[in-house]
Amino acid sequence: MFISSPIEIAQAAVLMVQEISFWENMKVSGCEFIAGFVLAILIGIPIGVLSGWDSNFNAVVNLSFQDYM
Repeated sequence: MFISSPIEIAQAAVLMVQEISFWENMKVSGCEFIAGFVLAILIGIPIGVLSGWDSNFNAVVNLSFQDYM
Protein backbone atom coordinates (compact mmCIF):
# COMPACT_ATOMS: atom_id res chain seq x y z
CA MET A 1 0.00 0.00 0.00
CA PHE A 2 0.97 3.60 -0.45
CA ILE A 3 -0.27 4.73 2.95
CA SER A 4 2.17 4.79 5.88
CA SER A 5 1.14 3.30 9.18
CA PRO A 6 0.51 5.61 12.13
CA ILE A 7 3.48 4.07 13.97
CA GLU A 8 5.84 4.89 11.08
CA ILE A 9 4.50 8.45 10.99
CA ALA A 10 5.03 8.84 14.74
CA GLN A 11 8.57 7.48 14.49
CA ALA A 12 9.37 9.88 11.66
CA ALA A 13 7.94 12.76 13.68
CA VAL A 14 10.15 11.91 16.64
CA LEU A 15 13.20 11.89 14.37
CA MET A 16 12.22 15.20 12.74
CA VAL A 17 11.75 16.97 16.08
CA GLN A 18 15.27 15.98 17.08
CA GLU A 19 16.85 17.70 14.06
CA ILE A 20 18.17 21.28 14.32
CA SER A 21 16.72 22.22 10.93
CA PHE A 22 13.20 21.45 12.17
CA TRP A 23 13.50 24.03 14.94
CA GLU A 24 15.14 26.57 12.62
CA ASN A 25 12.23 26.19 10.23
CA MET A 26 9.75 26.48 13.09
CA LYS A 27 11.46 29.69 14.20
CA VAL A 28 11.22 31.21 10.72
CA SER A 29 7.59 30.16 10.34
CA GLY A 30 6.74 31.53 13.78
CA CYS A 31 8.40 34.88 13.03
CA GLU A 32 6.52 35.15 9.74
CA PHE A 33 3.25 34.31 11.45
CA ILE A 34 3.79 36.88 14.20
CA ALA A 35 4.86 39.57 11.70
CA GLY A 36 1.77 38.94 9.57
CA PHE A 37 -0.51 38.94 12.60
CA VAL A 38 0.94 42.21 13.90
CA LEU A 39 0.61 43.84 10.46
CA ALA A 40 -3.00 42.67 10.22
CA ILE A 41 -3.72 44.22 13.61
CA LEU A 42 -1.93 47.47 12.79
CA ILE A 43 -3.80 47.82 9.49
CA GLY A 44 -7.13 46.19 10.27
CA ILE A 45 -8.04 47.85 13.56
CA PRO A 46 -7.58 51.44 12.35
CA ILE A 47 -9.54 50.68 9.16
CA GLY A 48 -12.33 49.12 11.21
CA VAL A 49 -12.46 52.01 13.67
CA LEU A 50 -12.44 54.61 10.90
CA SER A 51 -15.15 52.68 9.05
CA GLY A 52 -17.31 52.81 12.16
CA TRP A 53 -16.76 56.51 12.74
CA ASP A 54 -16.94 57.93 9.23
CA SER A 55 -19.62 56.79 6.80
CA ASN A 56 -17.73 58.26 3.83
CA PHE A 57 -14.61 56.26 4.71
CA ASN A 58 -16.79 53.21 5.20
CA ALA A 59 -18.25 53.65 1.73
CA VAL A 60 -14.76 53.89 0.19
CA VAL A 61 -13.50 50.85 2.09
CA ASN A 62 -16.57 48.80 1.20
CA LEU A 63 -16.22 49.69 -2.48
CA SER A 64 -12.56 48.72 -2.55
CA PHE A 65 -13.04 45.41 -0.70
CA GLN A 66 -16.42 44.48 -2.11
CA ASP A 67 -14.85 42.77 -5.14
CA TYR A 68 -12.89 40.40 -2.88
CA MET A 69 -15.86 39.12 -0.90
